[in-house]
Amino acid sequence: MALTLQRADRVEREKHDGTIGPAVIPEVALAIPVVLVVGMRLGCLNHALLTVLAVQRRGLALAGWVANALPPRMALLEQNVDTLTERLGIAPLAIVAPGERPAFDAAQLATLGFAR
Repeated sequence: MALTLQRADRVEREKHDGTIGPAVIPEVALAIPVVLVVGMRLGCLNHALLTVLAVQRRGLALAGWVANALPPRMALLEQNVDTLTERLGIAPLAIVAPGERPAFDAAQLATLGFAR
């Protein structure tokens, strides 16, 4: 995979608590697509939609999203995945059950820029 490095005055990232702050290496920005991993639990729709809005406002490309089912299983998991699919305009790259690892096929990898 080839990454494009660009000079930047500042690079920001979302921290674990949802705040935005400077990245570790502020002088380099990677021009790579964003894959959003959504922890499927109460509040996930709002969090995912606000995160996508922040991604778009920064001029980044959303390559796809992953539904990460967390224990205990969300009561309306399928309905929430359907709602996010409709609102984001793209189906999830994967729906990962608790304790499982995601697996991506060749088409999904190509979408993410990992084509061989």
